[in-house]
Amino acid sequence: MVEGGEGFKLYTKVYLPKGEGPWPVVMSRTPYAWGDNKGDNIFLGREYAKRGLGFVVQYCRGKGGSEGFYLPNEFERVDGLAMVNWLASQPWCKSIGIFGASYVGFTGWIIADEIPEKVKNEMPKGSAFAVVEMENGKKASRISMKKPVYL
Repeated sequence: MVEGGEGFKLYTKVYLPKGEGPWPVVMSRTPYAWGDNKGDNIFLGREYAKRGLGFVVQYCRGKGGSEGFYLPNEFERVDGLAMVNWLASQPWCKSIGIFGASYVGFTGWIIADEIPEKVKNEMPKGSAFAVVEMENGKKASRISMKKPVYL
């Protein structure tokens, strides 16, 4: 369990290669939980580890054994920032790539403006959201099913 935003403990699985680190690590955050919530990413985690990459997957607040209540889009930024900063502070983490499709991709995009230097890549796939320029000149993103923008 890794502490997310507002102190909630979020179920997090870490898969690392054998041997001495640090390693590049792929990170995903997901609301999608199946069965006992412990087996749905085992294959992916093991395959990354065989190839010399770490893989860390975290279940969103209120999902897959994570504490709290799941409310789509509401806590992804605060929890995602807590996760990526925790990961960047780990001695076995050399660099970070954020990957995901659909909502899992959105969990990476929503933190893209405040990621630590160890994040070298983000690869969202099929994430529908709108980019909005705010009054202060910063850009923000939000889910938009009326007019999706694919980046």
